[in-house]
Amino acid sequence: MPKTSPSCSANSGNPLNVLILSVSAKGGLVKAFRESSNANRIVGVDADAYAPAGQLCDRFYTIPKQTHPTCLEKIQALCQRESIDLIIPTREDDIAFLNQNPNVFQAKIATCSSECFHICNNKWETQAWLTKHNFQAPPTLRAEYAKADMPFTEFPLIAKSPTGSGSRGIEMLKKPQDIRNIPDHWLIQPLLNGNEYTLNAYVDMQGHCVTLIPHARIRVQEGEVSQGLTVRNQVLIELGTQIAEALPGAYGPMTIQVFFDTLSSHLAVTDINPRFGGGYPLVHRSGARFTEWLIQEAQGMTLPHPFTAWENNLMILRYRESLFFKKDAPGPNSPSESLQHLSLEKGP
Repeated sequence: MPKTSPSCSANSGNPLNVLILSVSAKGGLVKAFRESSNANRIVGVDADAYAPAGQLCDRFYTIPKQTHPTCLEKIQALCQRESIDLIIPTREDDIAFLNQNPNVFQAKIATCSSECFHICNNKWETQAWLTKHNFQAPPTLRAEYAKADMPFTEFPLIAKSPTGSGSRGIEMLKKPQDIRNIPDHWLIQPLLNGNEYTLNAYVDMQGHCVTLIPHARIRVQEGEVSQGLTVRNQVLIELGTQIAEALPGAYGPMTIQVFFDTLSSHLAVTDINPRFGGGYPLVHRSGARFTEWLIQEAQGMTLPHPFTAWENNLMILRYRESLFFKKDAPGPNSPSESLQHLSLEKGP
């Protein structure tokens, strides 16, 4: 059985009310927060009234998209109404939104610094930072230069949007002519050898990497791992720890994408995401309770580190689940009720 997460040096405070932004279909993340003994109420929000994970929260609200001028006002009112203590971003847009509004919430915000987000959110900036700090990154060329003079002789190649996420913004180039339709500002990279790994890190408020858990991405669907395996590989653990602690203003959960050829020992870091990854349920079940640690730190506790008692060779197999509810039936999490909460003028 997986080991439990480490206890903290301070006494536990009162349980906290947690707000999860863009809860979407992240049912595994909601369940993980609900398992924390320090969590009181889990509140989810999403622009989609039928976000499946909203049905797993204690309360669910439909709010406008973050580009809408009233979004900030709605979230502020929601935080006051639900006495929110901790806000959890789950997407890049959430992090950008919170960093743009740093001093408007009384609740604690579990996010990295603006500088860290700038490095991670743009793949050009990620490549530049990795290279500057002597971390191995794949050969990369701007698409407009590759169109004029293609240095890569072997195909296929990979074309990436600088701000793409998951499987979005990625194109396979099977022949030189395929690059013609790629936007000039995209990245062109060779198809990398080796297996792909996600390095799951948790960085505490002091900048220490509390734990680093690699998992092999055995099968991926729509950019998210559907079959994965925890791997206690010291090369990957040391690499991920060094990156996590070198990033300025890193905090909380982080995933680092790496291609690693165990035969040649060649590796390349391709992406850094300063948020929960889609494979977090595997990390959680292995014994590393990132969700609980976020709550504990928000309560003013200090986490001991490093945490190494996670379970090796633990596999995750994911499958689709279904939720059923009466569309027009009243209830705290029914879409009709959530839509009524959009004004946030009256209590439930």
